[in-house]
Amino acid sequence: MKIAIIGAGAMGCLFGAYLSTHHEVTLIDVYPPQIEAINRTGVTVEEADEDVCYPGVKAVPIGCKLPVQDVLIVFVKNTQTEQALMQTKELIDEHSLVLTLQNGAGNDKVLSKFLPDGQIVVGTTKHNSINLGGGKVHHGSSGTTYVGS
Repeated sequence: MKIAIIGAGAMGCLFGAYLSTHHEVTLIDVYPPQIEAINRTGVTVEEADEDVCYPGVKAVPIGCKLPVQDVLIVFVKNTQTEQALMQTKELIDEHSLVLTLQNGAGNDKVLSKFLPDGQIVVGTTKHNSINLGGGKVHHGSSGTTYVGS
């Protein structure tokens, strides 16, 4: 599957890294140093006992031309959701799903301005991650991720 993740911060990088083992993942972000670092070395996840590098992750600036994605995952701050969707709506067609795993309530309402309910998937995750910069994140704790609509 083609998966784009909006937001290459702690959680975007963590999920992007893990999903990249079986899917084509592109992180979309606004911070050039993070984008450049990810494209140079991939995403490194600092786990409790070792650092694991995921070189298959790509990163692009928001607004960069990409093909339509099968899944778009939103990991920006909830106050940035509407602007992020406005800048990436060309990545979505009638078959794409958009998943929000963001903190805060009401993200599904923002997504519904751009998509029919059948394409919106809401979830929560109990993973903990800290952005260390340069395409590296610390995975502080694992937890369950619930996905449903």
